[in-house]
Amino acid sequence: MAGDHLDISSSVSLDAQSVVLLQYFALLRAASKVVVSSGNHDLTGPDAQGEQTALWLAEARAGGVPTDGDSLLLDDTLVTICPWWDGPLGREAVATQLAADATRRPARWIWVYHWPPLGSPTCWTAAVITVTRTSAPGLQCISRTSC
Repeated sequence: MAGDHLDISSSVSLDAQSVVLLQYFALLRAASKVVVSSGNHDLTGPDAQGEQTALWLAEARAGGVPTDGDSLLLDDTLVTICPWWDGPLGREAVATQLAADATRRPARWIWVYHWPPLGSPTCWTAAVITVTRTSAPGLQCISRTSC
C-alpha cells in the first residue's frame, strides 16, 4: 500500500490515526502479504538527519510489516519499498536503495512508492521530474521538485 495513510485534514490526531492504521496493517498481515510505504501526508517528525519522515511506520515494521526502506523477494519478484523523501539525504537514501536492489533484480521488480500520477487531479502542483541514467544497468534516477 503506497502512501498517504494518515488524513492530515481530519480532526482525529495523527497519533490516534496511526494506532488504528497499525491495527489494520496487522490484520492484513495476518490474512495476506502486505507492504506499506509512506506518503507526504504520513510524515510525523524529523529523522536523525533532521528530514521529515513517517516515524510511526517503525511500529509497523516491528509488527512484521515490511515498510520504508525494506526490500523483499516474493517468489521471483523483488519488492522495493521506498519512503517518501523530504530532503537531499532522504532522496540519496532512496537512490542508494534502488541501486543496491538493481544489482539483485530478478525478472520482475516492483517499487512501492507514493507519487500521484502526473496530470491527475491529485497532482495539483507544478512538478519537475528529472530522469537521469545511473551506473546500475536498467536503473534511472528520478527526482522531483514538488507535488
